[in-house]
Amino acid sequence: MTGPEPDDRDPTDLAMEQASDWFYRLADRPEDADLRRAFQAWLAEDASHGKAWEVMERAWDLAGAAGRDRAAMADIIASPPAAPRRRAGRMVAGLGALALAACLALFVAAPQVRLHLLADHITAAAETETVTLDDGSTVQLAPGSAIRSRFTDTRRDLDLIQGQAFFKVTGNKARPFIVTAGGYSVTVTGTAFDVDLTDRTMAVAVEEGSVRVDGFTSGAETDAHDLTRGDRLKIDRRDGAIDQGRIDVSDVAAWRGGTLIVQGRPFDDVIAVIRRHFSGAVVVAMVGTTNRRVTGVFDLTDPAGALKALAEPFGGVVRRAGPYLITVTGI
Repeated sequence: MTGPEPDDRDPTDLAMEQASDWFYRLADRPEDADLRRAFQAWLAEDASHGKAWEVMERAWDLAGAAGRDRAAMADIIASPPAAPRRRAGRMVAGLGALALAACLALFVAAPQVRLHLLADHITAAAETETVTLDDGSTVQLAPGSAIRSRFTDTRRDLDLIQGQAFFKVTGNKARPFIVTAGGYSVTVTGTAFDVDLTDRTMAVAVEEGSVRVDGFTSGAETDAHDLTRGDRLKIDRRDGAIDQGRIDVSDVAAWRGGTLIVQGRPFDDVIAVIRRHFSGAVVVAMVGTTNRRVTGVFDLTDPAGALKALAEPFGGVVRRAGPYLITVTGI
């Protein structure tokens, strides 16, 4: 007779996965006395379980859960099992779970509803799409991206509302093609280029042809930057700082091949890009990394691996808790 094969996963990763499972089971069955006793036994079984649970609680806090929902979970965990109140108790627990689910759904969905109202085309996390515009130009949308187009007889305007896109523009000098992203405009007549927008930066890289990047908040001519084949430009949206240089044209929009190539890019900016390629939540709880600069090549087809390669040199620990949660912590 043979028993079950031993689980050869890292003990910490296993504990994180178990903590995630316990979290959702407790939220789903808050009055199950046997379940709560089993949870307490699991906590006492190994010190790693308590640490994993602390990380799960931190992830819950950082995800923006309401304070009373967080307190309710603490009560469920800490209080001794009570005698079940069959009908009323189950109804209250059910309504509480339903309300919590509704709050979380609203928290996640509200920005998406607004995005759907604004955008013509949207990609979800880990999803790409190629769009052919009315003039024959094409736009390849990276994961987690959204665009809106407004074409007239004299110009072609397109807003990159969020994310990243590679543009291949049909030439027409009489109708300039203008991409707006984060308060900046990229004007072309016919070319191929990539635009990447995060909360912190806006970046442009040119594969073919030429573009002009303007910061139209001031409209000053001196604010314009002309880029040609192999040029790249990154603007810090907080202070307007500019980083301009050269890039191998084969590396422009490398995300299309599942690769992220960065040079001197802020840590949190790289996190934001990797996050687009994971169809779940990435919760980061690290201190002192905001202004750290990163140079490297990351595999976007393996978001957890990419996050490990990014965070570990800065003392970060990356854990996968089930299929839809990755935590990056300093512990």
